[in-house]
Amino acid sequence: MDQIIDITTDGLHLSRARGVLKVSQDGTEIGRTPLDQIAGIIVHARGTTWSTALLTELGARGVPVVLCDAAHRPQSVLMPLEGHHAQGGRIRAQWNAKAPMLKQAWKRIVLCKIGMQAAALAMTGAPNAPLDMMARKVTSGDTTNQEAQAARYYWPLMMGGGVSPRQQQGRGRQCPAELRLHSPAGGCVAGGCGGRAAPFGRVAPFQSGQCVRAVR
Repeated sequence: MDQIIDITTDGLHLSRARGVLKVSQDGTEIGRTPLDQIAGIIVHARGTTWSTALLTELGARGVPVVLCDAAHRPQSVLMPLEGHHAQGGRIRAQWNAKAPMLKQAWKRIVLCKIGMQAAALAMTGAPNAPLDMMARKVTSGDTTNQEAQAARYYWPLMMGGGVSPRQQQGRGRQCPAELRLHSPAGGCVAGGCGGRAAPFGRVAPFQSGQCVRAVR
């Protein structure tokens, strides 16, 4: 299963070891996942370090790495440079895309985003029917701004107490309990217990209580 790995715990070191992404903290390995299963990596955490060997291997596999700022917004992307015409062709196709195609692409992105938010709420036991209703109202280009309406509904339920992602800045990012990944000793892998995979996908267990999630 392809995974997008979301690193949200401060002070981790990412490296490559025999075909796997190895995650360490204070010199001790706390988790790993096969590179073959990684579709992308998102780094939210402060103080994250990584090895050049890992980044070059990710580039060779066509895996992008997204770096986020203090407000958890994407700031830059490390993209592979393939020595072949396909990459240039894709860039030209995107550059030349007409407005109707761009609007349809944005509609699909919004539908996927709302769908994942609904799945996450369902996993925590929160009501997600309003998100399903919003998804049915998404138009080409999302002219009715269902994306923002869904976000206003989703974040207070997910974070608790009406806390938005922007308000999370500076107070120590905390994942909902149902989304944490626990150590093997805890017997919990993702999305609850018993080794069940979250709707976001599944990653190798990292240290108990840390916010290291996988989204599909």
